[in-house]
This record gives sequence, C-alpha cells and structure tokens, in this order.
Amino acid sequence: MGTVTYPDPDVAQLLKTRFVAIRLDVGENAELAGRYNALWTPALLCLDADDRVHARTYGFLPPEEFAAHLVLWEGRYALGRGEHVRAERCFDEVATRWAHASSAPEALYWKGVAQYLAGDAKSLRMTWENLTRRYPETAWQVRTSFLFPRVPQ
Repeated sequence: MGTVTYPDPDVAQLLKTRFVAIRLDVGENAELAGRYNALWTPALLCLDADDRVHARTYGFLPPEEFAAHLVLWEGRYALGRGEHVRAERCFDEVATRWAHASSAPEALYWKGVAQYLAGDAKSLRMTWENLTRRYPETAWQVRTSFLFPRVPQ
C-alpha cells in the first residue's frame, strides 16, 4: 500500500483533507494490534476521536478501491453521529464517482439507510431499487431482498 496506494494523488488528497491518518507498524506495536483485533496486515481501521472503530478492512487495496472505502467510511462515521445529510452525500459520492468499486453496492445500501433515518422512506425504496438493478448479485442486494423478493424461475 505504501508504494502504490498511499502515494496516489486522489488517495493522498482524501487522507490530507478528510482524515487524520496514522500509520503504525503492528510488529512494533503488538499491544495496539491486540487492542484493535488487527488479525492481518494491512489492517485499515476508521476510528473516531473517542477511539471507537467505525469501519475496518484487511489486505491490499488499489488506489481507486481505497479512495472509495475512505469516503464510504466517512459516510459511516457521519451516519453514526446522526449527520444523515452528510452521510448521504458521502454514500452518493462513492456510488457515483467509484461506481465500479467493490464498495459501491454497500454505499447505495447505506445511502438508503441514511435517507430513511432522515425521515424519507420513499427515497430509501428508490435507492434500494437502484441497488437491486445495478448490483443484483451482491450481498448488499440480498439485504434489501425483503422489499424486492425474487420470483423463482
């Protein structure tokens, strides 16, 4: 990640402007690795100022995938703080800017949740319909299947 992903201009800009990035060598910080249950490297965690983990992923991510994850994590953080409009903007950014990234279906799922929590159940349905259309074979679509059951063929 240090030679490919972190130096990428988009990733570097996101880390500089929207996050406080801290890099630790778990080999030299075994206590922290244990505290955060870092099972594999790289272990990438999104924490808040109170040391709560809002999201995590493991393993190498190329720049586009990592950038999408960062904005998704920002949205998850905002959602956890009740900042529904900010969260929805982040999730929409992932689904639009990085539509082919592995986190795009998850972003649409959480976008619908943010809309619902903001009092807009109709938009949740439309967003999840969009998720079902764009990403029909994903685990995130399965989570919406109670609204859109499939007819056996």
